[in-house]
Amino acid sequence: MTKEGKIDISWMTFVRFFVVAGLLVLAYVLRSVLAMIFVSIIIAAALSPMVDWFQKKKVSRLVGALIIYLSIIALLSLIIYFAFPIIYAEIMNLADSLPGISEQVFHYISNSALGERISDFISSYQGSIIKDASQFFSILINLGGGIVSVLTVFLISFYLLLEKDGISDFIKFITPQSIESTVLKIWYRSRLRLGKWLRVQILLSTIIGAMVWVVLVILGVKYAFILAIFAALCELVPMVGPILAGVVATIVALTQSLPLAIWTAIAFILIQRLENDILVPAIMGKTIGFNPVIVLVALFAGGKLGGVLGMLIALPVVIVVEEIIKELNKKKQQRLEVAPLP
Repeated sequence: MTKEGKIDISWMTFVRFFVVAGLLVLAYVLRSVLAMIFVSIIIAAALSPMVDWFQKKKVSRLVGALIIYLSIIALLSLIIYFAFPIIYAEIMNLADSLPGISEQVFHYISNSALGERISDFISSYQGSIIKDASQFFSILINLGGGIVSVLTVFLISFYLLLEKDGISDFIKFITPQSIESTVLKIWYRSRLRLGKWLRVQILLSTIIGAMVWVVLVILGVKYAFILAIFAALCELVPMVGPILAGVVATIVALTQSLPLAIWTAIAFILIQRLENDILVPAIMGKTIGFNPVIVLVALFAGGKLGGVLGMLIALPVVIVVEEIIKELNKKKQQRLEVAPLP
């Protein structure tokens, strides 16, 4: 600001502004590619401790990474080989039963106390609900069948595992020396948290999927296996995902009987309480806990920008943003401590 009270903006400020704006526009246009790279980084961060363990045992990073990836491929192949016939049969049976399920659900709705209001709501939003639901399931199918995208992600993550310090070297190359150490600290802490987050999510999804399958089999709910897989996948989207899985399972149970639907809903509530009160604190700890408000905002923003994929990577992005804010606050506090008193 000048002595006359006017703001003096140099031409370099305009250049920086347009460069930043251009980069943001480019990032939005290439958001799908950036999302794939980000997912690759998360996978590499999750598998890096195992590769480091092999390296400590005098095994090269290449051989260690190959052992891990071949083991993952073998495990997935076994799961697909044994589970695919069951999944295919249940999907076919579910597809044949969908008209009857819809009819029974609307029958319960129309006979309920709030039936008229619910019916009006469904009628007014039916088009958008069907569109969103079809988009959601089509994305799930594409995620499962998008061989090229999956291979690309695995190849990028494999390369990142081989080059342990590759990203660090790249950061050093593009970052001004004045902030290099700060950016590297943010990257190291983010990588640790991202890796732990993915390992925890996979473990939680497996446990919840197994619990849901056992409970639904005991209750006698149809399509227990496919519903359990759906519940496990929904675990990747916190707060919203488990609710969606419970609603879908309850609707399926409602087609068999009202008491069974009630017991199914109660079972999902108990599983959710067990997860939140016991499993999450025991497995996740405090290092990657999230504020519920931040989770909802991140999921909403991720869904708007990138659909289901955006929701899946919303929390990893929050992890990185949190580390940036922590480091900036730390630097600010250090400046305040060394600043001379007036």
